Amino acid sequence: MRRFLLVTGILLALLACGGGALLYHLLHTERGLQRLLSQLDRIPDLDIAVEGATGTLAGPLTIDRLVIDHPAARIEARSLAVDPELGGLLAGRIELGELSAGSLEVELREREPQPPSEPHFLPRLLELHAGLVRIRNVGLTLATGQR
Repeated sequence: MRRFLLVTGILLALLACGGGALLYHLLHTERGLQRLLSQLDRIPDLDIAVEGATGTLAGPLTIDRLVIDHPAARIEARSLAVDPELGGLLAGRIELGELSAGSLEVELREREPQPPSEPHFLPRLLELHAGLVRIRNVGLTLATGQR
């Protein structure tokens, strides 16, 4: 019994260390960033394309071009720079100290009526807070084509 508890304790410690190392790799290395970006095509009903991403998820992070394509809208941002603070991530809160973009284009699309629900973009238990946001050029195209 004593041996079982010792082996179980060692295995749990190894799992915790391995999980911590993986989390560090994903958040604090550029290779981890690229690995996470390669998984974006798994998100259903949403196409996300990222070009020229450098840095880490823990910051600073720059992206040359980000396109989010959804049945309701298409969003394209260029020259993004962000320095996130992920300390509150376990509590479901991501702080973006400063976010800047050279341009942001939003195209709203017509689609069939959706069942009533509150609007949402992020998963239910995740909040995104931005301190300072700077966007040089903003464009909005309505579903009617009006700019």
